[in-house]
Amino acid sequence: MKHRISSARIRVAATMALGLLLLLPQSALAAFHLMEIEQVVGGVGGDTSAQAIQLKMRTAGQNLLNGAARMRVFDAAGLNPIILHTFASNPASSASCREILLVTPGMAARTTPAVTGDYTMAAIPASYLAAGSLTFETTGGAVYWRVSWGGATYSGATTVLTGTGGVANDADGNTAPPFPGALPSTTEQALKFAPACNLTTGLSTNSAADYAVTAGQAVLVNNSLGSFAVTAPVVSPVPGLPGASRIVLPGILGLAVVAFAFLRRRRASA
Repeated sequence: MKHRISSARIRVAATMALGLLLLLPQSALAAFHLMEIEQVVGGVGGDTSAQAIQLKMRTAGQNLLNGAARMRVFDAAGLNPIILHTFASNPASSASCREILLVTPGMAARTTPAVTGDYTMAAIPASYLAAGSLTFETTGGAVYWRVSWGGATYSGATTVLTGTGGVANDADGNTAPPFPGALPSTTEQALKFAPACNLTTGLSTNSAADYAVTAGQAVLVNNSLGSFAVTAPVVSPVPGLPGASRIVLPGILGLAVVAFAFLRRRRASA
């Protein structure tokens, strides 16, 4: 009888242990580190006060950002880091491949409809737009995702962590070479991660291969699936003169100048 009880207890303990082992990867992954920087807008139509960063959760359960994660940007030498945002709350949805949108206050005037971001970010300095690096990282500085731009002009770090819980964001922990161009800031475009969201096939390889400028107008998406088209400010052209007035009006102005000069001479000689 004692032997039977002991065997039963062993079987129960083994089953519980196996269950815990099966749960460990899911528990470890249910955090925030399986995240990609999907889109970056450095400005709209030359307005660098209008900026956005769009993240995407690479699997479900990656919304536990509160007090654990931040966004940081570095200059062309990989120096002078600036914290753009430290997350102080969690986005509502933790669905797989769901977006998380950070915007500057000036972005609302540059989207249709006016954008509703999930978080407010500080602006990337204009001097960092030609070459620099943007990271999604822990508040302690452990980098889980990085995008760099500026080609050979960028000379800073390109490394990221290779994975947590057995699952990596980057294939080899190095995101070099950087994207060859600058962050888009004079158009309606964004720098966008090209691979489709997928935990195994959507890994980062390097910024040059992974990122491309959107073919046209960028579309931002927030955590509640709101969609906002980036719209450059309309510059009103100087109106042209219609029809015959293109010839007549300059002629009248010319006669007026001659008449004014003639009157001045008569007064001077009087």
